[in-house]
Amino acid sequence: EHFTFAFAGRTPSKVEEMRDREFRGTQWEDTPVMQMSYDDIFSVIDLVKSARVVINVAGPYMLTQGEIMIDACVHMGVHYCDISGEVPWSLRVIDLHKHAQDAGVHIIPSTASAGGFPDFGVFMMAKKAREEWGEELRKAICYNSGGGAAAGASGGTLATRAAMAGAGDDVRKEMANPFSMGGFVADRDRWG
Repeated sequence: EHFTFAFAGRTPSKVEEMRDREFRGTQWEDTPVMQMSYDDIFSVIDLVKSARVVINVAGPYMLTQGEIMIDACVHMGVHYCDISGEVPWSLRVIDLHKHAQDAGVHIIPSTASAGGFPDFGVFMMAKKAREEWGEELRKAICYNSGGGAAAGASGGTLATRAAMAGAGDDVRKEMANPFSMGGFVADRDRWG
């Protein structure tokens, strides 16, 4: 299916600089850049109105008012995903799930390597075990590697790490709880 896309950010000149550096000489070198800031609700609404899907790649999510973007997506029928990998942010997003479901909108946090790839891999392994051997997967341990030493961490990633390290005890407790976003161990808690 043919589609178009745009980049957006608080500072369009920085987004244009990234676009020009990364996409010069490609079919995407003239991709439009929109300005959007949580401080300007109209810019959020304009961005969401222009899209069918919003892919949010700017963290740290737990330090933003990202629910504004998700609310706009839900009310305008626009799907949303992000690459957060931040448990505190994902827990905030869970509260919006029912509204999104009622609107027929998909809200999907943590779709990157810290969340989405391991989840997808475990899902596929559990499906294979069930279909091929009639067994349920009881436990999974994922090892994830990518980027190498040269890739380094972005400013957003470093800010996220600092925010998570400085979070209160209640947030750290949720980050350490493997069931903070749901789930259970079937043989110990058969009723969920």
